[in-house]
Amino acid sequence: MTHPAPSLERPIGEIRLEAIPSLRTGTSLEGELLARDLGAIQVRPGGKARIVIKYQGERRYLGKFPVGSDHWVTMTPELADIALKRIRATFAATQDLERSIAPYDERAKEDRGVLTVMNLFLDMEERRLAEGDIRPRTFRELKRKLKRDGGYFSFWRDWSIDAVNYGALEEWSLWLREEFEIGAKTANHALDDLKRCMKWFARRGKIGAVPDFPRLKQEKKPPAIMEPEDVLAVITGMPRTDQGIYLALYHAIRPCEARPLDLVHCKTWEVDGEKRARVRIERSMDGAEAAAGWGPTKNRQTRTVGANVLLADWIHERIAEATPEERLRREGVPLFVNPRGKVGARRWSHWSIIERWQTACTDAEVEYVSPYHLKHSAATELAMLPGVTGAMLRNFLGHASPGTEDVYLNLARERVEDMRR
Repeated sequence: MTHPAPSLERPIGEIRLEAIPSLRTGTSLEGELLARDLGAIQVRPGGKARIVIKYQGERRYLGKFPVGSDHWVTMTPELADIALKRIRATFAATQDLERSIAPYDERAKEDRGVLTVMNLFLDMEERRLAEGDIRPRTFRELKRKLKRDGGYFSFWRDWSIDAVNYGALEEWSLWLREEFEIGAKTANHALDDLKRCMKWFARRGKIGAVPDFPRLKQEKKPPAIMEPEDVLAVITGMPRTDQGIYLALYHAIRPCEARPLDLVHCKTWEVDGEKRARVRIERSMDGAEAAAGWGPTKNRQTRTVGANVLLADWIHERIAEATPEERLRREGVPLFVNPRGKVGARRWSHWSIIERWQTACTDAEVEYVSPYHLKHSAATELAMLPGVTGAMLRNFLGHASPGTEDVYLNLARERVEDMRR
C-alpha cells in the first residue's frame, strides 16, 4: 500500500487564513498589545523570507515552514506572513514564546508528528476508558486504526500536526475513499477521530487554531423495510423462545440495547386482563460477541420503552417460565436467552441474531431483510398512522437529534399515496 510523499504545494497553497484565530478571542488586552508588535518579516534575496523575533532581550530567527514531522521548506514572504499571524495569535492567548514559535523552530525537541500526537491522544483516551468516560468500542476502533500498518492514518506518516490544514484534510478524505474503497460515513468517522485529537491538543495549549474539517456528503438511501405481514410470518414461524429478541427489534429497540437486558429492566402488570409491560434501556452491548461487555447507550441516556401487545405477552411468558431463584435475583438474568447459546448467560450475539433470522426467512419463504432493519419497518408503520408527529417518532426510535425521523415520514407519505392510486 502506498501513501503520498510530503507535498511542497498542497499544505502551502491551501492554508486558509480565516482559520487563524482572532487575536481578540480569549486574550487579555495586554497580551493582544504585546502580540501585535511581536516579530517582523525580513524578505531576503531569491524570494526567501524569515521571521525575526525580539523578545526580552533575546533574538530568534525562524526561516523554515513545517510540511512533515521532519520535513521543512524555506519560508517565502507568504508563508512567513501565515506563520507570524499564527505565532502572534498563540502568544496573545498564552504569553508563552516557546510554545508560540515551537511549530516553526527546527531546534524544538518535541516530536509534533501527527501520528505521535495521535498516539498521545490514544493514551489519554485509555485513561478516560478506565474512568468510564468513553465507550470501550470507541477506544478499540481508534486503537485499531492507529496500530494498523498502512491504515487510515498512514497518510500522515511524515506530517507535522502544525501542517494540517483544510486542503490536506480534503485530500486525505479523498485518498481514504480511493485507497480503501470506503463510504463517506466511514471516512467522516476517521476525520472525526483526528478532529477530536486536534481539539484535545489545542486544549493543552500545544497548537493554536484547529482547522476547519471537510464533511463528506453521505448518500441517504431509503431504509430497507419489510411488510408487516412478512415480519409476523417470520417471527411466528420461530419457536416461542426465539421470538422475544425479534419482537424487541420490531419495536425499535436497538440490537445492542436488547441483548444486555435483564429481568430487572422489565416491569409487568395487567389492566382488565390485558398484559402490559415496559422496558428500561440503560446500557448497550459493546461488541458482537455474546460475552461482550457493555457501556452506555448510543446517546448516553436512559429511556423507558412501553411494550406493544406482542412484546408484552412474550415478556409475561418469559418471567412466568423463569425459576423462582431467577425471579428473585432478576439482576444478571437475561431477558432474551439464546436457546443455542453456549457462552456465559447465553445472551444473543450479533451473528446469532442474523443467522437465526436468515433461517427463519427461508422457512417462511420471505425475502431476507436484515433484522437490524426491523426498526425501519416499525417506524414506517407508525408514521402512516393519523396524527403521528415527528417528535413521537423520535421518541419511539430513541433518537436525540431532530430531523432523523424525516425519512420515515416521507416514506410513509409515499406509501399512503401509492395505496390511494
